[in-house]
Amino acid sequence: MVNQSTEKKNTRQIQMTIEGHKVTISFAQEANPTLSALVRNTLLDAYIRKNGLCSEEQPA
Repeated sequence: MVNQSTEKKNTRQIQMTIEGHKVTISFAQEANPTLSALVRNTLLDAYIRKNGLCSEEQPA
């Protein structure tokens, strides 16, 4: 479960709680497509592994 706070201390930061853990996400002023792809792939991999959506024979 994700709960997002509405605090406006810094518009480039978001604070949320994910499964009971407080998380702060900070955003740079300029986009970095390489880093965005790395984060996306990491999150997708974690989701696939957590939900058992990949077979043991194929690396995720």
